[in-house]
Amino acid sequence: MKKDIKVSIIVPIYNVEKFLDQCISSILNQTYKNLEVILVNDGSEDNSSNIMEKYLKEDNRIKIIKKKNGGLSSTRNVGIDVSTGDYIMHVDGDDFINKDTIENMVAKIINSKENIDVVVGDLELFYGENKKKIWKDSLMEENKIYSGKDYLEKYFFLGKACYSSCNKLWRRELYIKNKIYHPTEISLGEDSNTVARLMINAEKIIKLNSSVYNYRINLNGMMKSKGKKLLDYKKSIEILEKYFYEKNILDFFEKYKTSHTFFSFYENIILISYKEIKNDYKNNNDYLITKKLFEQDIENIIKDKNILENVTLKQKIILKMYDLNFELAENLIFLYRTIKRKFIGER
Repeated sequence: MKKDIKVSIIVPIYNVEKFLDQCISSILNQTYKNLEVILVNDGSEDNSSNIMEKYLKEDNRIKIIKKKNGGLSSTRNVGIDVSTGDYIMHVDGDDFINKDTIENMVAKIINSKENIDVVVGDLELFYGENKKKIWKDSLMEENKIYSGKDYLEKYFFLGKACYSSCNKLWRRELYIKNKIYHPTEISLGEDSNTVARLMINAEKIIKLNSSVYNYRINLNGMMKSKGKKLLDYKKSIEILEKYFYEKNILDFFEKYKTSHTFFSFYENIILISYKEIKNDYKNNNDYLITKKLFEQDIENIIKDKNILENVTLKQKIILKMYDLNFELAENLIFLYRTIKRKFIGER
């Protein structure tokens, strides 16, 4: 394993002037210096362009790519195409990384003396200015080599891993050799979709049991967007089904299809209640279609062994409520969350 590993950091940027200085500074100030920093401007209309130009003058490791607005996936794909590094890391323009993130992840590769395809780290989630928590990506043993299939089967499809592509250092060849890109036809589930396709092609992955990425959470935006884009998520599952079918391993995916759908999406929706997001739909018909799909999936979820063995007692009770009386469960959860917000101040 060569020791002069070059890392391409791809930063999709769209109207994030408030956070962009911190993001770019956190990358340029890395203790590991062999970097290529690709800033992809996805048609920003704020001061993001000027901020990028300022840093371009200060550091020759930076490349700026300008494109028409096309969304997160298309922006990342442009960065992948122009990247020249051995490995790729994604950093969104409103997030940031620790100063030793790349050094620690590269050290995992070098010290393993193996041709590592993916280094997996943990994330730190930021809720506003002060509240934060660690989101651990799986309980893999540190320094033990796993296959990507192991990761999917033991952790990812069972809700025990992070679905983000940003807390991982990816061998660039995984993208190029397998012709994998982030799906541009959806805007929900694109990360989990891409991670699953990359991982099934990864022969050797290793875990770094520390936080490598700082992710900002917009609770209001998350709640609203998840409702509007549920049908996108269904499309994401279809994309995965087609991919696994083409690789002649559809049986493997079908075994975990229901649990993956639940843990990567419905787990949050169940705890939010559709009543809270109903008004965020473009029209009532979208709401009714989405709700019907949810009701249909609940019938499979309540019977799925992979789910029942990996949910909390609270979640089991909620699932049973939905199974017995969908409307009543929806109303009770809505009432519970309304009271909780009023008296405790939590979402």
